[in-house]
Amino acid sequence: MAFLTKRTYRAKLPSGKVVTRRVKHWTIVWRDGAGKLRRKKAYPDKAASQQLMAKLQVALAWGETDLVNPYKTHKATPTAQHVADFIAHLEAKGCSAKYATTMRRRLTILIDECGWAYLPDVTADTFLRWRQRQKSAPRNGTRKDRDSTSAATLNQYLASANAFCNWLVRPAKRIAANPLAGVDKAEGEKVRNRRALSDDEVSILLAVAPADRAIVYRVALSVGLRRSELAALKWGDIGLVAVPAFIQLRAEATKARRGDRVYLPATLAEELRKAKPEDATGNDRVFPAVPDLTAWQEDLAAARKRWVGEAKTPKERRERERSDVLTYRDAMGRQVDFHAGTRKTLCTRLHRAGQPLALAMRVMRHTDARLTLVDYTDDDRLGLAGAVLAEVPAAPAVSSAGGQAIR
Repeated sequence: MAFLTKRTYRAKLPSGKVVTRRVKHWTIVWRDGAGKLRRKKAYPDKAASQQLMAKLQVALAWGETDLVNPYKTHKATPTAQHVADFIAHLEAKGCSAKYATTMRRRLTILIDECGWAYLPDVTADTFLRWRQRQKSAPRNGTRKDRDSTSAATLNQYLASANAFCNWLVRPAKRIAANPLAGVDKAEGEKVRNRRALSDDEVSILLAVAPADRAIVYRVALSVGLRRSELAALKWGDIGLVAVPAFIQLRAEATKARRGDRVYLPATLAEELRKAKPEDATGNDRVFPAVPDLTAWQEDLAAARKRWVGEAKTPKERRERERSDVLTYRDAMGRQVDFHAGTRKTLCTRLHRAGQPLALAMRVMRHTDARLTLVDYTDDDRLGLAGAVLAEVPAAPAVSSAGGQAIR
């Protein structure tokens, strides 16, 4: 740590007497990166010297001294170039292309919206101000159906920024310390509130959807594959001749990077056997086109239209038009996107069927029981409203004398 001092010197008076005197200016003293004692001349004014020392201490934090300046070049390099080097480092380590792309996208957004043009601009204050803005308004006007960015999403951005800064510290050695190390995670409720489909809604949806999309929905509803996993599924991953038939997921194609095995219902396995082209090879995609959000919403709208049209009376039709059946977003703001319409529906059906938690977790491929019990379970579809509760015994009659009446 640097400190101020005034140097002294010996002076000989005309009388021949030797006295000790102090110089007029202050001197800043510190030790450099090599441990050598260093000095720098300051000003006669102490306050001005203290300001100069404060600037020197900031420079020391970045490793700057008169002899050693390992971070000076990196400070003058645009942050975008450091991000490019970081992504190249991830790719060299063998990280997936999706992970690298997501990391690059998040860091680019932070550079633009936090003003991180150069490494000294990367501070906790700039990130916290950016995060506060995201809590009150959509980012760049996107996701118009949402009022703000969820805490989970903001924490993902924080994790990406921390990974980048930790790389800058070590192994890249481009900054002395992670400026975001002390930033806590964001807290708050999830912005995206999802709901599951009922069995009747699933039946109508599968009956109305085009055949090429209906089989994708069936696989997702039966074994809980995510949309990205469905897109990466190959015929070589499916054991259709085995009993029971199964899907052997490739680790690189799953979210958790695990090669899990999921088993297929017999009827679904038979449907896949019929759908498999005769000339299909093991490397061919099972689903060349997985329905996107627009297709999913179109199929929901078509299923709802059929369901409303099947009303037998005008009164029943009006009641169905006012209901939330097969709507993408209900009156409570809960949406049934592809993820909720398949995985949350499957998990809720497993609970309703009385399956043990351990089995439900394995089917859903969860490692946290809270995900299975809370996040992926729709209480309304469990039938809580119609559950039969134990009745409380009626209070015994009390006589006017204060004792219990005998019946």
